[in-house]
Amino acid sequence: MQDIQKLVDAHLKAWTIRDADERAVELTRVYPENITVVEPDGIVRGRDALNARIGRLREHFGGLAFSIVGAISHHHGYVMYQ
Repeated sequence: MQDIQKLVDAHLKAWTIRDADERAVELTRVYPENITVVEPDGIVRGRDALNARIGRLREHFGGLAFSIVGAISHHHGYVMYQ
């Protein structure tokens, strides 16, 4: 479980990076090229699409920040948390 916590921490850290080029570098450290991120309003596939999505959300929400509430669960290659 400790590895999952590290993965989620790295995931959330990547979302805090404002510069798209810097974020792209970090995304290559955190995700495989074919990453799939399932969100309430849709599915994002691939690092480039994820980088663009993060950029749009950062523009819309400004000081975007996340924190984890509750336990992290994982199953069949997916990680879920609130």
